[in-house]
Amino acid sequence: MLDFGAPESPVRNRLATALHESIASGAFFGTYCKLDSLYDESGLKQKEKWDELIRDKGSELKDILKTVTFELHVQEPYFTQLKDGLKTIEGRCAVGNYNRYGSHLICF
Repeated sequence: MLDFGAPESPVRNRLATALHESIASGAFFGTYCKLDSLYDESGLKQKEKWDELIRDKGSELKDILKTVTFELHVQEPYFTQLKDGLKTIEGRCAVGNYNRYGSHLICF
């Protein structure tokens, strides 16, 4: 399992592991490699496009996931309001270890 320094999240860890394996192996369609002979020319071009997309965007996503400091769990309707910019997240002065948190980027 990959460790990004954030609390355990089964979905994020599975996604990060899958992306890491795809990028490391250089192939997005790892389980379909045996079927390469069934692809026609357009299928191979599509496979190459997917491989390139996963390599480029997957690496970016992997780098973003590495910067996750903590997770914020928000229920509706607050999630939609935050996502749409209608609501802000406010904090209060904390003591002890919690006063070390600076500003953070929130990804939806």
